[in-house]
Amino acid sequence: MKRTGLGLGQASSLRKAITKLLTEARQNAFNSVEVTEVTARQLLGLHWVSVAAHPRSLQQSHQIKALPARRRELAKGSAFLAPSVHESTKTRSANDSG
Repeated sequence: MKRTGLGLGQASSLRKAITKLLTEARQNAFNSVEVTEVTARQLLGLHWVSVAAHPRSLQQSHQIKALPARRRELAKGSAFLAPSVHESTKTRSANDSG
């Protein structure tokens, strides 16, 4: 996928292009993006940045899961990532009370 951001500065154009890429990846239930190319141009004070990327789904399994399964994992938080501090606190307090 390739997206372009337009703006008065190069940084804002890059931010817009990256935001478009991440939004599209999230809509398709991918949890990461591999950026492969960034091209910046300028004409008469107007900057545009094109960013090419490939959506990725980081997971423990070597096979990509079906779209509904990926959406469920994104909604509850990826099992691939370490548990949050809040989750480990809940587990610790449950073990202490029993």
